[in-house]
Amino acid sequence: MKVVKEDMEGHLRKILALAKHLQAWDPGLEDLQVDINKLQEMELSIMFEAQGDIGMDVIKTLQLAQRMQDLEQQVLKEKIESLALRLEEDKEALKARSHSALSTPYVRVSTDWDEEFLAMREFLDQNKDLLGQLGPQVDKLNVIQEKVEQHDVQLGVLEGKVDHLEKAAGNHLFEEAKKKDWPDPVFSSIPEAQGYRGQVMVKGQMFTGSRVHHKLVDSHQEVARIALEQLRVQSSGTEEVSPTLHQADQSASTSTDQSASTSTDQSASTSTDQSASTSAGLRFYNVTVSLQTDMGLSEGHCGNEEAVESAYGKLASQFGVNVSVLGASCKAAVLEHFSRCGFRPPEEQLHLGADGKVYCRLGLSGPFTFHGQEGALKIKQAEQQAAKVAILQLAGVLGYVDVAGGNYKSALKELLEANRLEPPVYRAQTGETGGEREREGAQPGPVSKAETMATPPVDSVQLPPHRKEPKMESPGAAVPDSTAASMMATVPPSESDLTPSSDSDVSGFAAGVQGAAAGQTTVSATPSQPYESPAPQV
Repeated sequence: MKVVKEDMEGHLRKILALAKHLQAWDPGLEDLQVDINKLQEMELSIMFEAQGDIGMDVIKTLQLAQRMQDLEQQVLKEKIESLALRLEEDKEALKARSHSALSTPYVRVSTDWDEEFLAMREFLDQNKDLLGQLGPQVDKLNVIQEKVEQHDVQLGVLEGKVDHLEKAAGNHLFEEAKKKDWPDPVFSSIPEAQGYRGQVMVKGQMFTGSRVHHKLVDSHQEVARIALEQLRVQSSGTEEVSPTLHQADQSASTSTDQSASTSTDQSASTSTDQSASTSAGLRFYNVTVSLQTDMGLSEGHCGNEEAVESAYGKLASQFGVNVSVLGASCKAAVLEHFSRCGFRPPEEQLHLGADGKVYCRLGLSGPFTFHGQEGALKIKQAEQQAAKVAILQLAGVLGYVDVAGGNYKSALKELLEANRLEPPVYRAQTGETGGEREREGAQPGPVSKAETMATPPVDSVQLPPHRKEPKMESPGAAVPDSTAASMMATVPPSESDLTPSSDSDVSGFAAGVQGAAAGQTTVSATPSQPYESPAPQV
């Protein structure tokens, strides 16, 4: 090792100053001054030509110096190996970091051993003789450093891909809106104590996130995924979830019109299909989930009614109730939807904030039962269908969960465990077919008279003999007895002209009486013509 003379003298002065401070504890250090002076006067580059005791002293001094150089080289080797080991550990840490990069962005921070590595390289460049002797260790250190730099580049690329994936849900929502000519989605957020809760307005529907995120971008991505899922469920037209109020009204009106104009052949085919589905052995299951969840606070309002309406609007978006199409209040729509599905009404909790505004929080508690819609031949498949309906309905309330391999039962159990709720309970539904299930979901109120009458129309109405005064009902109100009596008095039957009655006669007579009650033309009969029983229709 080569050291400049001025640097050597400076180092020796530091050693003497340290020895002077330590003389109080070690008196033997007083002789160090003499030894250092001899070292400064000694010529280390002399040849081994000296004779006698002086020559032996010089040789011993040189051997001691060589031993010191060997120790220094050993220290440098250990230092290089230590740096290599630390770089290897850094590389393993980078690998582990790459596996978790999907959840946590990676930022490369300069470490202490980076500076040590550069200082070591600079020192070895200045001492070429040591660089030659420590060549293998230096080469290994260079290879490890190159690998670490390659990992830095790869993690940088991976971080960019992760950022793109995190923003994919919002991009997909904009693409869906552009494809279907909807207005661009409008994102917003609700500041809360722990962060942000995302909101997005899509074609008049407000969707709200189910969780609070520290980052605003994460809250927007979560609510974008919720909006995409709910919009797909609404547009699919399937019965995977309970129908909304708009769908129920359309289904009820359609079934009313169809049943009023159904012929004998259609009634026979419907009964045949229902009996076939019953004989096929389809199983229907439902799943009951016990909820104990408080929804987030609504926006602040000046009055109680506005705060309650805001809270119900948030709950409507989470259950997929399309309030804008119905034109009704959010509270009425949600309560009607809960009543149809057999859910317990939400509990309203009003709070007065520090800003003087009123806030409302809705609590969901009690059993919520979800019915499988399609039916299956096997019990496990029927339970999977019920669990699927529950997951889709509760996604806006409890959050989304990944379904692996179509195992909705396991996914529902994990979702409830994550929210610290009781496990779901599955029960079989007996005595129901697919047709009965559809009618049950589509009729929010009592069954109308037109739906229960599935009889074919007759050409002429014949008054049946020996018939007591019938009880006539209409969708609005019952027909007064006076009206029925007047209509029966209009066409008095005679015992000689009347023939045995049939079910079609009774139905025709009831239809005529209903028409008269509604303000239509009075039904007239021709008893002089003999009654002929119509031929049975196949």
